[in-house]
Amino acid sequence: MKAKSAQRKGKTGEVEAARILSEILGVPVRRESGPYLPGFAAPDVSRVGNIHIEVKRRQHTNLTAWLRQATQDARGRVPVVCHRPNQAEWMLTIRLNDVIRFCREVAAAKRCLKGV
Repeated sequence: MKAKSAQRKGKTGEVEAARILSEILGVPVRRESGPYLPGFAAPDVSRVGNIHIEVKRRQHTNLTAWLRQATQDARGRVPVVCHRPNQAEWMLTIRLNDVIRFCREVAAAKRCLKGV
């Protein structure tokens, strides 16, 4: 796949993942549109509470490397990878020891929206 086509596929995947995450989690999630800056690890989609979301829209998976990247970029936040190969459903990969923290962060984000 050519670079421009891969970038377009990645951007489309980030928008699609953000929309689905918003629906499922019940909190606003949107694609981050900022440029890549060396040394600044922005998530692919806006943070939900203290969660760092890395989005991968690729046919061939490398979950170990992707989760390692998300973990390094998260800087203490909960790292997750939202990924989807061609003609498949979106999946969310999270370290097992982060599941409770993930749930707490989503619940806190929902409370924040309600003003509780």
